Amino acid sequence: MRKVITLSLATLFCIHFIAEASDLLTITSGKDNTIIQTSTESLANSTGDIFAGRTNQDGTATATTSIRRGLIYFDLSSSALTGASIDSVRLYLYFNKTSGVGTKVTLHKVITNWTEGTSYYNGGAGSTTLTDKDVTWLAASYNATNPSLSSLWTNPGGDFGTTISASSYVGTINEYGTVSWSSATMKAEVAAWIASPITNFGWLLQGDESTGQTIKQFSSHETSTVANRPLLKVYYSKISALQEIEDGSLHFSVYPNPATDQVTVRFAEKNQKKILIYNLFGSIVKTVESTNGFQTTIGLSDIKSGVYLIKVGTKTERLIVK
Repeated sequence: MRKVITLSLATLFCIHFIAEASDLLTITSGKDNTIIQTSTESLANSTGDIFAGRTNQDGTATATTSIRRGLIYFDLSSSALTGASIDSVRLYLYFNKTSGVGTKVTLHKVITNWTEGTSYYNGGAGSTTLTDKDVTWLAASYNATNPSLSSLWTNPGGDFGTTISASSYVGTINEYGTVSWSSATMKAEVAAWIASPITNFGWLLQGDESTGQTIKQFSSHETSTVANRPLLKVYYSKISALQEIEDGSLHFSVYPNPATDQVTVRFAEKNQKKILIYNLFGSIVKTVESTNGFQTTIGLSDIKSGVYLIKVGTKTERLIVK
């Protein structure tokens, strides 16, 4: 049975929501790594540059030691993003070295948590000296004290979604510089991570793994050149709630509220005006002409659950659809 909540028509606060112009938050990566293909826990590179693709160790043969995959994570816990609508996101990496032709490098959502150790190697080969919390081909978090207690990937080489979050062309030695990735999928992933931070494990960078000598190298957050560190730019809009006191009684009331399948707008006096239903971003989702004089019933089956505004003339009421 649906519960009906009746609003008082005495002095009432009417909340008006205003979507502001896009703001920009720029975030430097909090951690990044390279996953280095091996059959054992023998190689890592946590604080060196980020690599994606294949080296020439296996040539054109099946990859056994030549695959490199990058990992990158951004902390999205900024209070600026709380309650914001994400308009777009763009990842920027500084491409600084390659050994082959231009290829596509794709982003994929990582689905297992991982850590960043302190191992370092100046190049794609990787360090043989593993440190605590390194990421390896087999481990999402290596335990240097007791390797048997390492947190392992479900799939060697990293756990990540098969869906491509975004793709970008990364060129030859003549095309070093900033490369960016952006897509609607990335935007949705960032919005989901802000809503549920415990699911944010960042992205994996995957290069061309079909043949050798396709490796691409990018500056990590440890690079001394600050301008070359990985950046995520998040464009967002905040919703402001401005409260105004309406003197006297309102010209109309809304019930039930919250509503499910329908809502009735009842006027204090005989009326014939358009009834507009807005979402909180200022877009009209439904328009109805009131023709019954004192009240009009509106079907809500085509409106998703959420908070809306009903406006008649200059008066506005909040509506909750369940």
